[in-house]
Amino acid sequence: MSRRILVLGGGPAGVAAARTAARMGAQAVLIDSGRLGGVSTNSGVLPARVLAHTARLKRESGQLGVYGLRATEAELDWPAALRRLFNVVEALHVRKEIAEEARKLGVDIHENVGETRFMSPTTIGFANGTTVEGDAAIVCVGGRSRSIPLPGAELAIFPNDIWRMKAMPRSIAIVGTGHTGCQIASILAHFGTEVHMIDLKARIMPQEDELLSVVMAKEFAARGIRIRSGIDSIDGLSTGMSGGTVLHYKEAGESRSIKTDAVLLCVGWIGNTDRIGLEELGVEIARSYIKVDKYLRTNVPKLYAAGDVTGQMMLVSGATHEGHVAAVNAVTNAETKKVAHTLVPTGSFTDPEYGAIGMREQQCCDAGIDYETSIIWCEDLTRAIIDDRTAGFCKMIADRATHKFLGAHIVGERAVETVQLMATIMAGGLTVEQVADLELAFPTYSAIILMAARDLKYKLDPEYAALYQSGMAGSPASKALS
Repeated sequence: MSRRILVLGGGPAGVAAARTAARMGAQAVLIDSGRLGGVSTNSGVLPARVLAHTARLKRESGQLGVYGLRATEAELDWPAALRRLFNVVEALHVRKEIAEEARKLGVDIHENVGETRFMSPTTIGFANGTTVEGDAAIVCVGGRSRSIPLPGAELAIFPNDIWRMKAMPRSIAIVGTGHTGCQIASILAHFGTEVHMIDLKARIMPQEDELLSVVMAKEFAARGIRIRSGIDSIDGLSTGMSGGTVLHYKEAGESRSIKTDAVLLCVGWIGNTDRIGLEELGVEIARSYIKVDKYLRTNVPKLYAAGDVTGQMMLVSGATHEGHVAAVNAVTNAETKKVAHTLVPTGSFTDPEYGAIGMREQQCCDAGIDYETSIIWCEDLTRAIIDDRTAGFCKMIADRATHKFLGAHIVGERAVETVQLMATIMAGGLTVEQVADLELAFPTYSAIILMAARDLKYKLDPEYAALYQSGMAGSPASKALS
């Protein structure tokens, strides 16, 4: 008799887990309190990407005159933009057929069931009193925006509230300068909103390579986004005398404030571990995330977890991978497959875009690795010149001993797409020389990978290295495709 696997949560991790379990011959039961698809499809990544494309189109319209086209710059119709957003989300549901595809595999689906709760490690109860039982269960309940305990915190909004607004705010203060904060700041700035960004961290996107942060901050400032990094504290929110919201903070020891139409909190993402009965089961939870081992087992037998709720890799790609791993181990009831977040590209659809994979330069320094870097600026890239989108760069880091790539960091047009090529290169273990010898299509944005690899090839060649150090050699690769 096949094992019965319960999956709680119908986002990327849950759907992947249920499908994998069904394909392996198990009786998969997929349960969600709302609609399948999770935050990524319904209110997170995909809606944000639709608005990012809207912002991109508005930006592109500003170039029409430069290229000899008689037209005025596009104006934003916010209600129409929202209609498009919701139409796209619905179209993706229809096209992806999440529930239908799962049912074709034999998955037993329960969606829109309301509140759910674990009655035991392998029993889940619904609000209407129904219970389902299995041989093992996988928790894939995702996460949500983190709040912070501040006076007046109830006045703040969160990223998902942006596409519920009836009108665009004339001004906004964004607390938090990580991936989400930067993407929303970029979108709203294109829509004409006066954007203020504020953070205790010394630089925006502090988790990224320092050069990436510096260049993005410069480009944001050029687009009118006002950034305050390294402040002392966020002290609270209050309602303005004539409406709006006032953000109170300290900087350089002085109390200051910003009055805007809205204050948006982008201060992290926490796991949805509360109110589903995990505490009563004795599940070990740290900082809102379920603790799991490399097989995605919790400390409670027969109970696994995958996706954002584990706090390991809060990306759709990571959640899908974890859902698959957890299902394989739950179905086999063995240590069959380990989770592996080794080469995961990150990035965001800001303006300009950015993408990254592998180690940051500071990490290489801290690890004592002997490495070499190459930095090619987009102003030397033919496609960027043609499109008049020359902001940004490609930075590659390679191991001097093995000549293999340690990391890549890209800012510029199509950076999120370009970094995918580096993921393939690094996963294949290609050397700098092998990549430098590729013949990529021209003129393309991804050709900057080839330019950087050729530059690294010369730097790693002992004969040319001496010339670089003496200043006698230029950067052959930087002009190779111009």
